[in-house]
Amino acid sequence: MTPPTIKEKYQIAVTVDMMVLSFHQHKLNVLLVQRKYPPFQGHWALPGGFVEGNETFAEAAARELEEETSMCNMTLLPIKPFDTPDRDPRGRTITMLFFGFTTHPEKAQAGSDAKLVSWWPLEALPELAFDHYQIITEVQTYIQSLYSSARSLLEAGKPFSVAKFLKMTQAFCHSKIEMLER
Repeated sequence: MTPPTIKEKYQIAVTVDMMVLSFHQHKLNVLLVQRKYPPFQGHWALPGGFVEGNETFAEAAARELEEETSMCNMTLLPIKPFDTPDRDPRGRTITMLFFGFTTHPEKAQAGSDAKLVSWWPLEALPELAFDHYQIITEVQTYIQSLYSSARSLLEAGKPFSVAKFLKMTQAFCHSKIEMLER
């Protein structure tokens, strides 16, 4: 008897979701799509979709973002997987979340699986499909913790002046980091 193939034994789908932010109308906003198809037809969700067999997570993220929102050539950073077993009613699905920021929110337009696209203030989100509200709040908490950690180092003064913190970060990253202008 031949052992089952990976595909036969493991019925797991792999997806990507993108949390794209933009600062406009004096608020931090997240890009959402209104789903055209079930499940959650008509509900708002983060842009995302299935990873094809011949592509990486990053390639799938760029493709899905462009297909659903017309946003392209954007730096998307992988954040973490979300793998709660019942996160998708169609079956076991693991998603890799990517994070991006744009200064051109006007470029977002509905594409393939999206009925509409819209920018929503983080403090006024609609009801979201899947576990996307949990994903957004978890990323907010993560970014707040990064900010708090960096701020604590900088506020301590000694031994972490801004210049020393920058040198330490450059050494860790093995590259020169430009200071942001105020």
